[in-house]
Amino acid sequence: MKLAHTKQHLTNTLRSLLAALLVPLAAVAAMALTALPAQAAPPTPAFGPAIEGYAPKQYQTTCDPTAKPGVLDFRDLLNRTYGTHPSGISRDCASGGTSEHKEGRALDYHFNINDATQAAQAADLLNWLQATDQYGNQDAMARRLGIMYIIWNRQIWQDGNWKPYTGASPHTDHIHFSFGWPGARREASWWHPPAPAAGRVFHNLRRDNGDWTGASLVDAGAVTAVAEAAVPGGDMHLVTVAGGRAYTNLRRSGGSWTDAFLLDDNGSITDVAAAGLSSGEVLVFTLAGGRVFANLRNAAGTSWTGAHLVDGNGTITAIAATTAPSGEVHLFTLSGGRVFANLRNAAGTSWTGAFLVDDSTSVTAIDATAAPNGEVHLATVAGGRVYTNLRNATGTSWSGAFLLDANGGITAVTLTALPDERIALFTLAAGRVHVNYRNEAGTGWSGAAMLDANGTIINLAATTSDDDEIHLATIAR
Repeated sequence: MKLAHTKQHLTNTLRSLLAALLVPLAAVAAMALTALPAQAAPPTPAFGPAIEGYAPKQYQTTCDPTAKPGVLDFRDLLNRTYGTHPSGISRDCASGGTSEHKEGRALDYHFNINDATQAAQAADLLNWLQATDQYGNQDAMARRLGIMYIIWNRQIWQDGNWKPYTGASPHTDHIHFSFGWPGARREASWWHPPAPAAGRVFHNLRRDNGDWTGASLVDAGAVTAVAEAAVPGGDMHLVTVAGGRAYTNLRRSGGSWTDAFLLDDNGSITDVAAAGLSSGEVLVFTLAGGRVFANLRNAAGTSWTGAHLVDGNGTITAIAATTAPSGEVHLFTLSGGRVFANLRNAAGTSWTGAFLVDDSTSVTAIDATAAPNGEVHLATVAGGRVYTNLRNATGTSWSGAFLLDANGGITAVTLTALPDERIALFTLAAGRVHVNYRNEAGTGWSGAAMLDANGTIINLAATTSDDDEIHLATIAR
């Protein structure tokens, strides 16, 4: 009896030991092979599509262990994001082996794989560094920071790939970051982001008979983002971003324009969205520093409330908005390749808070529209292809994203609902605009057809006024 008990005890002990060994190994596999969703994620500046390649392979050749400024900046960024952790940069020249620590351009930042909180923080950081940005650039932050290679938990990452690491230290109690010289010296694009693409704004009008007027110049400024919203009576509001500031330009129902006037001189705005309300009010949303602000114009058009914070996430890269027939305003945000929705009630007194709608982690552009029947249509771009996701009229469910256009080179999308329940969806690929119509019954699409072959278009937005006209704004260089 005692022998049997001892045997069972040994068996249980072995099982416990095996489980303890398997948990860290599973964590290794998960972090090496899976892009985990960001949890804290360092705050990210707004970048355009231009980006450097992977850091050059510049291994240690001299000895100057003074900590380099780019490495210090990165360490401080991690401390602000995850709380201060032990870390090390410099290493004595007399110590053995080749190491970028001896040139002050390597950082050992202490996370422990066996501590659940620290393991999650490490996964969050690596996911942020290796995430694909809104322009399809893989490993975007690692490249912008000039990180040459990373060692963590028996794995080494370089040039976009993880491989087994068999060095003397398993790096289970810290992550090692080695920087190329551009990153170490603050010469990479993290510190010197290229200016966002800018151009002039053109307006193209589709009459209620289906004819298009052709694009005509509306704004000759250096515009980087655009949005549109229509209000009852046929007026249409064009919102633009130039120099990090937001402007509005009103097109009257008769076709005249007021010209652009300054709405928000924040200076760091990177995107805008707009929603017209049945009351005649207009909500303009601005994205600055990864956070979303709302600014409401009264129905008389005599005043604005001023921008107030709606979503302080800090990592948002794109926004879209639409108003449902019920009066609810739907605000969509893009963060870490995932799409979130936030609803303002019809009275305008509260928001639901952002909740996840699309967890694909690869979305790079978004837009939305509400149909007269109450359905909300969300369009997303991922991998150069367009997907649509439909929320039913009662607001109880989403259809889930399904592939609509497999072009492969699409960089932006916008869509608008017509009074007869048709949906007009516009895609931007290679600087040209295509239009695709969904029929009234919602049973089929016409297929993408060329609308504007300009070739230099960089962004677009669309809305429908209550006289059944579609307004398409494009930014072209």
